[in-house]
Amino acid sequence: MNTQPTAPVLEIVSVGHHTAEVTWTYSESDVGMSHYVLYNNNEIEFTSFDALTNDVQMLELEPGMDYVLYVIGVDIDGVASEPSNQVTVVTKAHQFLPAKPTITAHQMPDDSYVAVSWMSFPLDNSDGYIIYRDGGVIYAEDNWQDLSELDTTTVSGSTYSYTAIAYNSMGNSEMSEPVSITVS
Repeated sequence: MNTQPTAPVLEIVSVGHHTAEVTWTYSESDVGMSHYVLYNNNEIEFTSFDALTNDVQMLELEPGMDYVLYVIGVDIDGVASEPSNQVTVVTKAHQFLPAKPTITAHQMPDDSYVAVSWMSFPLDNSDGYIIYRDGGVIYAEDNWQDLSELDTTTVSGSTYSYTAIAYNSMGNSEMSEPVSITVS
């Protein structure tokens, strides 16, 4: 007869503004474990594909928020363990403006598109970026991980100037130094 697997023990490894890493002990079962399910505020956050995965790097969390987590182990017969202990992850709140981003632009080989990349350190102190071409917005998104854009509206023989700002809940960074490129 299959008995219920033991409950995993969940613990926090690290916490950032937008990220958290958690790990858990392996459940024990008389038939073997199949996978684990991590819950975030009572909703499924992650399901492992195997019994060997026992950690998760959570991304795209909101700064300064509480997340209540627990994990359940499931054996190969589909029997679930009791929930692990609950842990509360409190992501770091922004305490200062993002740094002025750096920006680069280069022409893509064999076409007139311009690849634009940007970055502000520390990376997770930004909630998103606004990218300008010649003073007009070409990219604006609440995504601190998306650090490039392909400008497909350029014309051969034209010169373009790109700048960027980073923002978070405290406000906007200084405008980046401009970078110019002439499309051939």
